[in-house]
Amino acid sequence: MKDFLIDVDEVLADFVNPAAAVISGLLGRPWTLDDAPHDNWDMFSNLAPEVLKGVFEAMNGKGFVSGLQPTPGSQDFVRELRKTCNIYALTAPHHTSPWWVLERNIWLGDLFGIDRKHVVHTDAKYLCRGDFFLDDRHDHVTRWNDRHPDKSGLWWGTKHNQRLLKSSLTLPLERRVDSWEAVLAKVAA
Repeated sequence: MKDFLIDVDEVLADFVNPAAAVISGLLGRPWTLDDAPHDNWDMFSNLAPEVLKGVFEAMNGKGFVSGLQPTPGSQDFVRELRKTCNIYALTAPHHTSPWWVLERNIWLGDLFGIDRKHVVHTDAKYLCRGDFFLDDRHDHVTRWNDRHPDKSGLWWGTKHNQRLLKSSLTLPLERRVDSWEAVLAKVAA
C-alpha cells in the first residue's frame, strides 16, 4: 500500500471560516478573506496586534479544534483513499495551546478514523516521507517536493489560496489539484 500524507487545516478541516468568525467578533464587524492581503497566504498578516492576540487566544482555547467542521467531501475522500493507501495526517501544532494536539487527535479519530499513531504534529512536514503529500500551502508542497523529488507532492486549491495563483508560483500546474476526484486520479495513475 502507498503512504498518503495529508495536511489537516483547509484540506480536511474548515479552519478559515471559524477563524474569520473569531476575527469578526473581535473587530465588532464582519471580516472575510477579502479583507486579508491578496498576495500572502497568511490571513492574519494585516491584523492589529491586539486582534491577533485575541485570535490566537481563541484558537488555543479549549473547544476550538474540536468544533471545526470537515471540508465538503473530505470524509468520503478519506474513506475511498483508505482502500489503496495508508493515511497519515500531518498538522502543525499550536505550540502555546494545551488543547490543540489532544483535540486534533480526537477530531481526526472521530471524523476520519485516523488514529493518533497516524497523526504527525510538526512544523517540518518536509521531513516526513510518503508516496504522496497533499497540502494547501504551496511553500510546504515545494519544500516537500524538493526533499522527495521521486514522490508526488500536491497543492490543494482552496478559496483562500486561489488568489495566490496570480502571483509567480514555482509549483508546476500538474502539482495543483482542486477536487477529491483529481487527487484520487493522481493516486491511481
